[in-house]
Amino acid sequence: MLLPVPQETHVQANGRYLTMTSSSPMYFKSERIVAYSVFESYTPRADGPPASLAKESKLMYAALWRILPGPWWVRVLILVVLAAAILYGLFFSVFPWVSALIDPQDVTVQ
Repeated sequence: MLLPVPQETHVQANGRYLTMTSSSPMYFKSERIVAYSVFESYTPRADGPPASLAKESKLMYAALWRILPGPWWVRVLILVVLAAAILYGLFFSVFPWVSALIDPQDVTVQ
């Protein structure tokens, strides 16, 4: 963590680096994670959000759409099957389990 370039000995720093550490339990070395990042750019707050964050997506679930494989019709088919599986799970597993926990005759209004 004290090297100019993380995990590289005898290398001169050619950029700015950020080192993030965490440990469990706190302040002990029994379990520790170290992560490094490279500083790329800075945008002053007065200039508004960076261009990479300011892009508006026309799709509500754009990230899900981007990670699905295949052409658009395969993606739509995958989403329809996924929605059907979720609804099946809700109607035949979750809702019956919840209804067993709720007594419709026990109504209390305060």
